[in-house]
Amino acid sequence: MKRRVNNVALVGGARPNLLTLAAALTGGFVCSAFAPSANAALTLTISEPGAPGSPTATVVDNGAGDTDTTAGSIAFNDPSFGDFKTNILVGYSNRTDPSAGPEADLQIQSLNITKNTNAGAATLIVTLSDAGFGFPGNSGDLMLLSSALSGTVTHSLLGSGDNVTFKSIANPGGATTPTQTAIMPTNTGSLPLPFSGTPASSTANFVRGASYDLSNITTITLSNGNEAVNISGTTTVVSLGPNVPEPTTGALLVLAGLPMLYRRSRRR
Repeated sequence: MKRRVNNVALVGGARPNLLTLAAALTGGFVCSAFAPSANAALTLTISEPGAPGSPTATVVDNGAGDTDTTAGSIAFNDPSFGDFKTNILVGYSNRTDPSAGPEADLQIQSLNITKNTNAGAATLIVTLSDAGFGFPGNSGDLMLLSSALSGTVTHSLLGSGDNVTFKSIANPGGATTPTQTAIMPTNTGSLPLPFSGTPASSTANFVRGASYDLSNITTITLSNGNEAVNISGTTTVVSLGPNVPEPTTGALLVLAGLPMLYRRSRRR
């Protein structure tokens, strides 16, 4: 006589293989490895959602609009992108760098934004992404994702509330660093005044699969005409070594119930 418990066959009174049964019953608690991304390409996306026509530009590494022919670098310039003048040099990724290894980097190395108009506050969103990082570490490692934000500002007014925010994201898993925010310091002159994002330390963890994707999002809100920011936003990933997760509560409960399940099967 053959019976099934969660699709595991039990034949006659034979003792089931507890490891096999545990794997079947705890299947909901086991994560499979993620497959590498199909479309690996460094991509820069810029948008101003509140502007007429909601202007958006998407630039792929060495594609249309990229003025930097170096692999892993994107340069984009537009003197009139909605309410802004953009001069982005450079969006950078080390994913294809043969000398990379100890650290994965995705950087807005120099993001120059100037407010062209005085029609009130306007917000520009800049997203940089790259897919298919295969380093550092190995599949199953616990990874540390970090963000860093700094820059300079000119022609910023007291009490404007103008600010820059930055965060980093790793997928699969959706690990996101806490958003860093830099409130623009007052600087009515044209000499750059430095700023940095807070909190100063912004990190998150995720478990690596065969590969993973990185992105970062920079949001700039400016209100004063000729106000200009030069931004450096950096996303880094390092390996903390093999991940050894604690058993989940559900898995422990299932494993604790296996002896009772076995005794019932013997009585039947």
